[in-house]
Amino acid sequence: MNVHSNRFGQIASYYFKAVLNILKVHRSLEEDILIFANRRGGSTLLMEMIYSQPNVDYVNEPFALHRYNPFWTKISKSPSNPLTSIKDEEAEALLKQYFVGVLKGKFKGYMGWNPLDGNYSLFVRRLVVKICNAIPLIDWFNKNFNVKILYLVRHPIPTALSIMERGWPNTVLIFLRDENFKGKYLTPSLVRFSLDILKYGTELERLVLEWCLNNLVPLRVFKKRNWLSLSYEELILRPKQMVKLICNYLNLPDENKMLKVLMKPSKTTSKTSKHEILSRGPTALLGKWKHKISENL
Repeated sequence: MNVHSNRFGQIASYYFKAVLNILKVHRSLEEDILIFANRRGGSTLLMEMIYSQPNVDYVNEPFALHRYNPFWTKISKSPSNPLTSIKDEEAEALLKQYFVGVLKGKFKGYMGWNPLDGNYSLFVRRLVVKICNAIPLIDWFNKNFNVKILYLVRHPIPTALSIMERGWPNTVLIFLRDENFKGKYLTPSLVRFSLDILKYGTELERLVLEWCLNNLVPLRVFKKRNWLSLSYEELILRPKQMVKLICNYLNLPDENKMLKVLMKPSKTTSKTSKHEILSRGPTALLGKWKHKISENL
């Protein structure tokens, strides 16, 4: 499939889903929910768990540049992906205006669209927004919006291996070219160390470095914040306890429905992994990555 046909498919998909959502009534009566997580870190699963609750709808990755987005010009004329810092007051104003629109339900092409999926809500009281491409801005969102924040982290090696399996490139240079990010969070020696990994390291090492840079801000401050910080591994190993914790934090009513979602493969799980989950349970996946690494990776 060429670039033009793929782009046309994205546009058609967006507006098809947006039309199906045109009759939705969106009234935020409770704090909306933001999930911050690394790509391939379990965020789709967590989003689907929360989406299972009454009158909750989702917005799936409003900062992803690889998909069609009719509102990108409201952020910047040349946004980076991921967003690593806010350059100036004008950029901040544009970002705030854009995200206010997201929380008002204007991002209809990436919201729940299928009336037959069992969780579809025509009357939406609350949104859960999945954010994988703006993790360094987690504090900014916390300060500027009346939201509940979930910070989800997964072990960096299985995260990196999953990205490698999909052939996705690393994003390390975006961080290292951002003078604001470097000046605030990295010493000159850390910048040199990162550049050495980028030049001489394996692809696994480069993607683990990406994980470190992407999660640097929340990992430094999460103990001082009122977010709920979770690990993907905890979700899988202690499902009942973690579901109870999430429902209590977010004031959500149906623990059993959330548990059912947790025990099923998410939409982004591979066919092989889905088979293992269905036959052996979700815990079958946790140690699977250990057989895929060696000193050569």
